[in-house]
Amino acid sequence: MLLRFFYLMLCVFFTQTSSSFAHTYPLALDTYLIGKVRSTVTQNHQDLLKLGLQNNLGYYEMLEANPQLHPKQIFRGTQVTLPTQFILPNAPREGVVVNLAELRLYLYPTNHSQVMTYPVGIGKFGWETPTGDAEILDKRKDPKWYVPESVYLDAQKRGINIPKVWPAGPKNPLGEYAMRISIPSYDIHGTNREDGVGRRTSAGCIRMLNKDVAELFDNIDVGTKVTIVNQPFKIGVKDKIIYLEAHAPLYEQIVANKKANVISEAKQIINAFLIKYKSSIVDWDKVTQVVEQSSGIPSPIGVI
Repeated sequence: MLLRFFYLMLCVFFTQTSSSFAHTYPLALDTYLIGKVRSTVTQNHQDLLKLGLQNNLGYYEMLEANPQLHPKQIFRGTQVTLPTQFILPNAPREGVVVNLAELRLYLYPTNHSQVMTYPVGIGKFGWETPTGDAEILDKRKDPKWYVPESVYLDAQKRGINIPKVWPAGPKNPLGEYAMRISIPSYDIHGTNREDGVGRRTSAGCIRMLNKDVAELFDNIDVGTKVTIVNQPFKIGVKDKIIYLEAHAPLYEQIVANKKANVISEAKQIINAFLIKYKSSIVDWDKVTQVVEQSSGIPSPIGVI
């Protein structure tokens, strides 16, 4: 009976939509979930990367939500899931919050009544984006890129010649806007390769779609708090239903942890969250299923 209820609840959140969605949502003290899961039927041959970017979704997000589809060969008339519902990260609801595991940034404007969210690209394996607390140190329009020595030497080893100072312009990897954070050598910036957003392709900086970084640039000030976390499992409550959102852990975590440890980690996070809900009921088999699928879609796992 409980599993049937979960199934019915999931069906409610899959609704047809056009090829865009709002990325600004109302925020209240008891808000955990924002948005709704949607789907679209392709009108032409498309690929997951382009379809995702059209809907402000990253490539990995689209892969997780549509494991049955070939990422580069989606035929006309195919129904594609758009994972446009999110559980807010377990982090202060202030300034900028980046969750590396889901390759997504959340912005809490100073009015505290809204939250905005965008896909991001992060550091590739060996060039990991660090976690921690920081703040915006400066904002630059049409920035020059002073290439870090490590990046310059790596390019030289691969036979690629790049300038040590990259001038502003359409080929600049920082795009049109860059914001330096107080963790040394790291920026939040635009890009000259938007296909790198939603992937692990940078040397550690946080990349955004150019239209998104322009909006972020206009909505934050120097001194804005930045919190970078790594949370593959997020939990929240809506209408007395407990939801779990699971993403595949980053590669370095997969290497370090066995599958059983990943499931155990998810259960620990759930138990810690539910301490305040004394009468909660959790379907632990469902939890295991959600973690194993790692679809990135909030799924009901219990009631309070």
